[in-house]
Amino acid sequence: MWFWAQVSTREAITGVVGEFDITLLEARLMEDLKLPSASVRLAGDFEYDQRTESFSLRDASLLFPEYRNDPVQIPSFSWRPGSLTVQAAGGVLDLRGVLAQTKDLLSAPADPKKASGKKEGTRMDISVDLAQIVVDEASVGPVKIPRFRWGPEGILLEPSTVRVKGGSISAAVVSSGSGQPVQARVEMSKFPLGAILGSMIADAKGPIGGWIDLSLSGQSSGPTIEELRRSLRGQGSFRLYQAHLERLPSMAKALQSAGTLLGSTFIAASQINDIGANFTLEGEKINLPNLQVTGTALSANLNGWLNWFAQTLDCKLRFALTKEAMQSSGQLQGSMTQLIGKSNDYYTKIPGDARISGTISDPKVEMDIGKMLMEGGINLLLNSPNGILQGANGATGGATAPVTAPIQSALKIFGF
Repeated sequence: MWFWAQVSTREAITGVVGEFDITLLEARLMEDLKLPSASVRLAGDFEYDQRTESFSLRDASLLFPEYRNDPVQIPSFSWRPGSLTVQAAGGVLDLRGVLAQTKDLLSAPADPKKASGKKEGTRMDISVDLAQIVVDEASVGPVKIPRFRWGPEGILLEPSTVRVKGGSISAAVVSSGSGQPVQARVEMSKFPLGAILGSMIADAKGPIGGWIDLSLSGQSSGPTIEELRRSLRGQGSFRLYQAHLERLPSMAKALQSAGTLLGSTFIAASQINDIGANFTLEGEKINLPNLQVTGTALSANLNGWLNWFAQTLDCKLRFALTKEAMQSSGQLQGSMTQLIGKSNDYYTKIPGDARISGTISDPKVEMDIGKMLMEGGINLLLNSPNGILQGANGATGGATAPVTAPIQSALKIFGF
């Protein structure tokens, strides 16, 4: 790491004012040398007010080595306890090194003692008009956010756009006046998914990639969290595709849980490439009546809800497995693999329901294997020719005999 600084100060009645020029090259906070280092030059005028414990910048610039001809101009920056105001314009904001070297700080859990002691959240007032923002998985721009406000008074976003080659985001959260309902609208078309999730989720297991399409419209009686929790109503649709969603920590945990229950490391290691659904908004809940999930080992259809405030979910799911996944399952291969021979579909539907619930960060997958095998055996016997339960040389596989033999005998008594 190389650090260079030039600072001149002078005392003022309220505190300290001065000019600075600071350069940081190849800074590292992480031990992983594969992660990009952070390099940046920041220069401008500053003021520290001892009375309000506030710090401000004026006419500052932010420069990154790979874009030395495209500095980010910061006409104003102001921070004080509980409040942040930023204006940024022009140039290229390269966040790759900064995000990589602070990923542990960004993903660290909040201190519950400090959180409980806060009376209100931080107010933010941000305006951005940048040529480009560069993150690990994508480069997006132009980025035009005339004004974004967030705080105890709620969220407001003047009509904003973010463009990328072949795709875009447009969004607005606006109100016609104080005490009036808030209208929200978001449209995303083939926007790089990794640029969003890869920057937000520091502990992802690798690049997310892929794209996102999203359409959302809604309204609330007001912009505060409490008003959104109580009165938000809306609808929309989304699709995440051509992505590696199994690299998201919560998805990896769900796959691991399903793989353990089904006795298959192949299922646990499945890629998840496509997720999509129509949805409705009702207060805290996002209702998902038909969420479709597709991967290399399985597909699933989910019906349930997600709570955006409590970060919980509860969905019933029916799923289907590929031939390889079915054969890899120590729980299902004995009786279910016979279903494969009767279907030319890429996925074979598994009888019975499963459930995924708990928190989004640590979802729990539950399934009644015995019930699935029982339903599978009944369906197989009712809809298949005699002897289909027998494999080569009349042998049955795995759990077929103990699970289906009593069913077969009972059905024969009644003439099936």
